[in-house]
Amino acid sequence: MIQNQCCGVDNYLDFENATKWTRELNRTKLVIPMACCRIPSTDLECSRMPRDYNSHFLTGCFPKFKDKIERWKDTILAIGGTIVGVQISMVFLVLYVMNQLGIDVWFRELILKPLGLSELPPEPTPEPITPA
Repeated sequence: MIQNQCCGVDNYLDFENATKWTRELNRTKLVIPMACCRIPSTDLECSRMPRDYNSHFLTGCFPKFKDKIERWKDTILAIGGTIVGVQISMVFLVLYVMNQLGIDVWFRELILKPLGLSELPPEPTPEPITPA
């Protein structure tokens, strides 16, 4: 709330029923947390009697958070898409390497059988070479 200069999700009223913040400090009843104050200090006036000039008590954090997401959504989607693309590419690369190395037994035993899928056709046995 300090960094975004806001107070609560919608505004200071979010703290009326909240139980996880200290409502009293030095025998002074607080209306808003100190984090909602414009200038953080040890003076409790802002928390005791919030006003426009000393606090952000009417400014909710949700709209500010939503604005940040909107500004960064293209970057977030690009990074997420890149990660998914790399993961899919790695799966195909592993399958290709396994195929090149002839590790299809591993694929049959550990992947297809536990999933209850039909097995791959058996590898053809090479014909014995007979001298002519």
